[in-house]
Amino acid sequence: MASPSPWGSSPRPAGCSAATGRTTSRASRSASTGRPTARVRSTVVRSSWTRYEGEPDQAISSAVDLVGEGVTILGGTTSSGVAVQMASFAEENEVLYLSGPAVTDAITGANDYTFRSGRQTYQDVAAAAALVEDLEGETVVAFVQDSEFGESNVAAVENVLGVDVGADVVPIEVPLSATEFTPFAQQVADADPELVFVAWAGDTTPAMWETLEQQGVLDEYAVTTGLAEQATWPLYGPAGPEIDFLNHYFGGAPDNEATS
Repeated sequence: MASPSPWGSSPRPAGCSAATGRTTSRASRSASTGRPTARVRSTVVRSSWTRYEGEPDQAISSAVDLVGEGVTILGGTTSSGVAVQMASFAEENEVLYLSGPAVTDAITGANDYTFRSGRQTYQDVAAAAALVEDLEGETVVAFVQDSEFGESNVAAVENVLGVDVGADVVPIEVPLSATEFTPFAQQVADADPELVFVAWAGDTTPAMWETLEQQGVLDEYAVTTGLAEQATWPLYGPAGPEIDFLNHYFGGAPDNEATS
């Protein structure tokens, strides 16, 4: 999809510079960490990083600062809720936005200034459909957090496995503030599903998986979720071997004809 240039209809002239900024929620927001430079042909590209605490308003505040410093290309984040707000900000300010790992389907086609640079929820759910031979008329639980990220996953499960495949989709949306997950695990058992699609992120991940494992959900039902970067693998704990993971590509992980 073509996008209008934030610098007008003509390409940037030779010898000028572009500035990029990226937001990340790994730590609380701080000042830019410097402006390392690179060159793309005759254009000098200067990069900045800012950090925020994971809330959309904090990310937008960082973006405002970056644009005020002359940044014309924004990148990040892992948060779907933040990415949706950043997409709107990019259109309002006529800067380019590269969405990063955020998977919400709302980023796709959001506006002419927003570009997705990773997979999306719809693709994850479509892959999950292959885990069970025939889901038509069967129950599928979407076990998610009550957030933009969770809502995006419920919508994708309803569209792909509900509308397209013909499954009966039961959403179980867990409050972000929850720390005790036994009642929600019981809701999964009450639904007696053929497949449980889990979409989860954040500090409560280990406790959630531990509860599903202890309550027998992983033994009784097919459970699938997306596999994130290697640093997150310990979060699954003893539940890991019981989960059917949906894995997007990691360089160096596979050893097959396609990567040789």
